[in-house]
Amino acid sequence: MEIQIETNVPMPEGKYKPKSAVRLALEKMEVGESFAYDSPNYPHKDMVRNCVDNIQKLSEKRFRTRSTGGTKRRIWRVC
Repeated sequence: MEIQIETNVPMPEGKYKPKSAVRLALEKMEVGESFAYDSPNYPHKDMVRNCVDNIQKLSEKRFRTRSTGGTKRRIWRVC
């Protein structure tokens, strides 16, 4: 197989994926603030957990999540 290297080939535009409401809320939160959400099914809980994990990896922000009864959960920004 021969590979030919080329220059000045424009890269196609990527697909824009808007940020979720959860991601936007997490990015705006200050220390001591929290919000509640309903997590009736497991995939939704995973999506929220992934947002929290990604923000914590990319920044100094830290969050804690706890069940508040039934399917309700709450996220706090702790630092």
